[in-house]
This record gives sequence, C-alpha cells and structure tokens, in this order.
Amino acid sequence: MNNFSINFAATPTIGYLDVATMQLHWRNQVPDDDEVFQHLDQSIESGGFDWYFHGDIMLIPDPVPAAHRHWDQQVLVGQQTIPCVGRFILAFHYEVVGHVNVASSLTIPEFEHLQRELALG
Repeated sequence: MNNFSINFAATPTIGYLDVATMQLHWRNQVPDDDEVFQHLDQSIESGGFDWYFHGDIMLIPDPVPAAHRHWDQQVLVGQQTIPCVGRFILAFHYEVVGHVNVASSLTIPEFEHLQRELALG
C-alpha cells in the first residue's frame, strides 16, 4: 500500500486498460461519479488502493475484486509487473505541484507510450 495522498484533477482524461481484453482505451473527461472513481472511493473506505509509477504515468489497478481466469492476474507494462484483482487499470498523468501529488489528464504522447509498452509486455 502506498502511503501518501493523491489529489485527482476534475474530470480527467484517462487511459483505461480493460484487463480481460488487454485493450487500452482513451476515456475523455471522466466525471467524479463514474464507476472507476466509485471503485477507488469504495476501496478508500476499506483501507485504500495501490498505485504504480511508469515515468510520469500513474497506474492504478482496480482494487475491487472481479472474476478472472486467474485470480492473481498480472499485467506487464514494459518491464514492470502490475497485479490487478479487478477489471481495469487506470492511467493518469502524475506530477507534484508544490507539495501536492496530482493525478491529472493523461497526455496523448503518454497514452501512445503506454500502448507501445503494453505491446512489448
């Protein structure tokens, strides 16, 4: 479990990796009440969620367990293994602004980089 807080930008554009199909989707202006944020909120109530860094990209695996062929589903992003018990992995642009950790909209070059890294994995 990572031990610091994250501030999410309002309605960010994100990368959404469907773990079942391994397809990466571009999701524009995701609202706070979207299912992905509901899953994160739900996990905060029970202790939080994990996240991983890939350069300036923050990867957050769905913390809500879902049926998979293998319960120990792991996704290879380049050389990094990301465990995922849920249905998706989210990708945000990550930066530190002042002393605040900010997850904001993924850029197009970051999305394209992530697509290449997933293809190599």
